[in-house]
Amino acid sequence: MATSKQIEANRKNAQRSTGPATAAAKAAVRFNALKSGIDAASIIIPGEDPEQLKTLAAEFAESWRPADPREREMVDQLVDDAWRLRRLRAAETQIWTRSIEARRTCQSHRPHTEFGDAFDGYSDTLSRLQRLVTSIKRSYHQTSVDLERLQAARLQAATTALLEPEPPPVEPLTASPQTKTEVAEQSQLDASSVPPSRPQSPAFPRPSSDFPIPPSSGDMEITPNHENLTGSLCR
Repeated sequence: MATSKQIEANRKNAQRSTGPATAAAKAAVRFNALKSGIDAASIIIPGEDPEQLKTLAAEFAESWRPADPREREMVDQLVDDAWRLRRLRAAETQIWTRSIEARRTCQSHRPHTEFGDAFDGYSDTLSRLQRLVTSIKRSYHQTSVDLERLQAARLQAATTALLEPEPPPVEPLTASPQTKTEVAEQSQLDASSVPPSRPQSPAFPRPSSDFPIPPSSGDMEITPNHENLTGSLCR
């Protein structure tokens, strides 16, 4: 934070600065106050008042109120066109005045036809001047239409953004606590959904070497009992 002595010193230094003193310095900074982005030094010609251009630019900026660089560029173009139209109107007046005054010094001057005689002497110059005026007016009109369309789209977008409702906030899903009855029913459902297991087949004991396996019928050797057979025959 500045101390009281520093504030007093700054105040005294500010009083000493009175701006540019020489004519060259004043001419260099005469366009500093121009708020528009237009290059005033390239527009002003000898005989024109920079203050009038400054006033014109301020009026256009107040009327159109540009909101971004693109709109400001269009406003600058309108200022440029309007300023050139003023210049060409002044030039047309000067051409007419010079032609009329030059013919008034002639012995063949005819007051009742001096306008026609003045135009006849500068018809080509005035025609070229009119073509320039028409071209500038066309540029002014097209720039005005484009700027109106651009600002209307910007305002429409801003209005739409304000009217659109904001989406409701998404609340996280929370599981509600289950009662004992619900837990029991859920357990029964889980148990019923499990498929029944297959019954296992009984395991038979494998034959052991301690118990001899009798031979099969195909392997048994039958020995006839001659005694029993002889006795049965003799009876």
